[in-house]
Amino acid sequence: MSWRKELTSLVTASSGVTALIGNRFYAAKAPVKAGSSQPDFPFATYRTVAVRNTNSKSGPSTLEFRTIQIDAQAADTQAAEAVYRAIRAAIENYASTTGEIRRIVYETDREDYNEDNRAAIIQADYLLTLSLT
Repeated sequence: MSWRKELTSLVTASSGVTALIGNRFYAAKAPVKAGSSQPDFPFATYRTVAVRNTNSKSGPSTLEFRTIQIDAQAADTQAAEAVYRAIRAAIENYASTTGEIRRIVYETDREDYNEDNRAAIIQADYLLTLSLT
């Protein structure tokens, strides 16, 4: 399973997350509602912001460190923060010996506002350790 599918499964398997956003967890950009120019709030998106491979002198690297940003967006800051906290609780310190994602570590977060959507945003960065084998 690809890390994107694995991440989506982890997030959407959480009852805390689905109670707030259902299955509205998207790669990069949320679709707009039918008949509207706005997405259906609240929702979350994710994107890669940095990738670092491990160095290996014995062959191709088998580990990758990928920093992703997850944006929780809602009509107000309180709702965006609730989505952010639910997602963080679902994935923070995740560890596995199977699958592509081996570990997820929370790094930092910040608040923002999207003028186009008139949405409050909580952006959080996570470091994913991925197995490339």
